[in-house]
Amino acid sequence: MQVVKAYFSITHLLLCLAVFCSQQYALANVRSDIQVLGTLGNSDVTSSSGMAAVEHDKSHAGEVFSTIDRIGVAISQISSSSSSSSSSSSTSASTSTDTVSGSTSLSNSDSTVDSVSNMAANHDQLLKDVSTTQDGIIENKKALTPGSNDQQEDQEVLEEDPNEPTKVQADASTKGNPSPALPPVPQITSCRTQGQIAVTYSEGPSDATASIVRQLNHADARANFFVNASWLYTQQYAMVVQNTYNAGHLIGMTYRVKNDDSSKLTDEELKRDILEKAHIIETLIKVSPKYVRLHYTDPEDTRTENMMKQLGFVLVGYNLDSQDYAHKPVDEVYRNAFRSYKETYDAKGSFISIQYDMPGTTKTSTVPTMINAISDEGYTMVRLDGCLNDPKPYKKSAESLEYVGDKFSFNSSGYHQGQNMVDQSVIEDAKKEDATRNQGKIGPNNTQNAPNTANGIDTHLAILTLMLAGLAFAIL
Repeated sequence: MQVVKAYFSITHLLLCLAVFCSQQYALANVRSDIQVLGTLGNSDVTSSSGMAAVEHDKSHAGEVFSTIDRIGVAISQISSSSSSSSSSSSTSASTSTDTVSGSTSLSNSDSTVDSVSNMAANHDQLLKDVSTTQDGIIENKKALTPGSNDQQEDQEVLEEDPNEPTKVQADASTKGNPSPALPPVPQITSCRTQGQIAVTYSEGPSDATASIVRQLNHADARANFFVNASWLYTQQYAMVVQNTYNAGHLIGMTYRVKNDDSSKLTDEELKRDILEKAHIIETLIKVSPKYVRLHYTDPEDTRTENMMKQLGFVLVGYNLDSQDYAHKPVDEVYRNAFRSYKETYDAKGSFISIQYDMPGTTKTSTVPTMINAISDEGYTMVRLDGCLNDPKPYKKSAESLEYVGDKFSFNSSGYHQGQNMVDQSVIEDAKKEDATRNQGKIGPNNTQNAPNTANGIDTHLAILTLMLAGLAFAIL
């Protein structure tokens, strides 16, 4: 009897250690993939696919770790059930009741093993998804390029027939979803006052966010960060969002539907997912984001747009694409856009720009050179609430339809707009920081340092296979 108990105790300990090691390995592997895919953008061939892959990895990383955690819980249940079953089996000669109890425990264990097997299969698919790229997403963005005369001061022109359902809506209707076909929701793409620009960063936070904020602070400038709540499962990124908010920058939300397909969700499921993501951000900054930028999809997901509007969120687009994902010189892109508008309309106009908050996309030195370009051309950096003259740029809570302001909001004593010219020495220091960060990383002519993602995933799955084999052995 004591030998049996000792056997199951040791087995349980080994399995727990396997879960812990597997979690740590997965964390290192996914982060390594993200860094590599982010830096792959240095190549002309893979710039957009590298950025899209990083976004895709961020979306699935949390699911990977959540699946591992559920496997760990199931292992504990199996071990507990197994111990109970062995104990009841050893006394079955005494009472028939103990025998029945032992049979029930074994039955529960078999059920739990099936559950673990299913979770392992799902985990296998998730890990494959982590390494999958989405080529062409950014190349198809509907951005206003410098020199175009399609810019509208208040809202972008809707080219699609509002009475025609999109592909996403059509797919949803065939699945019995009650949501009707809805027209696209107009998005904010410019400021109310000429000569203003709201600089926005999407898809963060990331390892680059702190550097971006630091450079903005050097110039006493404010920006707008649309954060992806699915990336806030780590404490370090949650703290970055809090620090960014406390520095006076506006926090919005980037929202991405799972698998980029809302037709697979009912209206209630879609609503719940949106509110859950907003609530995660709310727990960090004590107010809920009001301004939202949807992750790009083709076709346009007008169903999610209208759900956002129904829940009280305000959609924000852009009329100046920095093209940082293509590693263009951002300051030149800004200058060209400003000058083109002035030449075409004989006016400054106003802008909402987009940049991506991801390692390998945003260089530290890009921020001060961009700020100086904005200053040279006579524009003023503002938060979105200043851009729109909105004293209430947040929601009271994720579920609430009431808008509120905070100590940094437009018309409050803590509101700030404008920027200072950045000294050349600061720019040189930022370039050195970029060079230091890029040392030893993968690039077009330096592939030997790239980790083998496929081998990493195979090793990870091998660990899980050994875990399941150990479980089967323990049950038998």
